[in-house]
Amino acid sequence: GVLISVECKAWAKDIQNEESDKLGSVHFELLID
Repeated sequence: GVLISVECKAWAKDIQNEESDKLGSVHFELLID
């Protein structure tokens, strides 16, 4: 679960999008939960 979270963060950073980063982070967290 943690590995996926880290990967998602790195991907979002590549896009350089604050909105996308927050949304993606929350979405992924919910999915893992």
